Order: sequence, then structure tokens, then C-alpha cells
Amino acid sequence: MRLTGGLGGNEVTVENMVVDVAVARTAATLTGIQLGRDAGTLDAVPGLRGPVGTFGGQGRTITLRDVRLQAWAVTAATFSLPDLTMKVIPGVHECF
Repeated sequence: MRLTGGLGGNEVTVENMVVDVAVARTAATLTGIQLGRDAGTLDAVPGLRGPVGTFGGQGRTITLRDVRLQAWAVTAATFSLPDLTMKVIPGVHECF
């Protein structure tokens, strides 16, 4: 599945996002960031934690541009994605 959005200068916004990511490539601005914590101790998003003993990080605000993710899962309280396009195509179709 491939999701795209925020085309033509429209901004994508997300609140209380949790990403279980395998690979990420992006330009980022981070505020109040904590990296290298045990994912089981994360507390920025109420009720959501990662597996104990795995790498985790959290931040107060994170601004991402030109995002490229290979993620296992994404959860968010609010996900505003203008110009959303979703494609489901059988087979292997790398996005980047």
C-alpha cells in the first residue's frame, strides 16, 4: 500500500503519532527529543509503548519533510492528510 498526500504545498499534520519503522529517510526538525530510550518506557503518547528492550525515541514536536518510510505500523490520534492518494497494487513496487 502506498499513501501520498500534502501535494501542492498542502501541509500534512499528525498528533500523537507512533511509528514502528524499519527504514526512514527525511529532513527533520526535532524539539524536546529523547532518543535511545527503551521503547517500553516511552510515555509521550498516553497508553502507547513499544516492546520492552527495543530501541525507542519520542519528542514534543517533530517536523518532517520529504518523508520516505518503510514502516511496520503507524498509529495516530489525528492524521490530517490533504490530497490523499492510496494505491494497493499486488507485487513488489518500491516507492523510493
